[in-house]
Amino acid sequence: MRCTSACRAAEILRAILAQQRNAEAYLALCDATGLSRADCLALARILQARRKPADALAWVERGLVLDERPSSSFVDHDLGKLKRNLLFELGRADAARDASWAEYEAHPNQ
Repeated sequence: MRCTSACRAAEILRAILAQQRNAEAYLALCDATGLSRADCLALARILQARRKPADALAWVERGLVLDERPSSSFVDHDLGKLKRNLLFELGRADAARDASWAEYEAHPNQ
């Protein structure tokens, strides 16, 4: 599918808002244009930078269960990695280890 000028403008605005770490405006844009796994990752990174790891983890988990076809393996990988980092940051090292092991079992060749 070809991206229209409105689609391209939304992509540019997403990049600007992520760089500015403006979670509220980013979320409002997602409400207007639709939420993707990449959006969940961007929101989680914004919240992590604001030192809100629990809120960031909620967005990571939302992104991991979001049904999106086709799925970006880069975004999936980054969501998994960020989840482990946030769990560790929240003092949940056992959960981080378990998440890492589960990811390895799901994709042992990676």
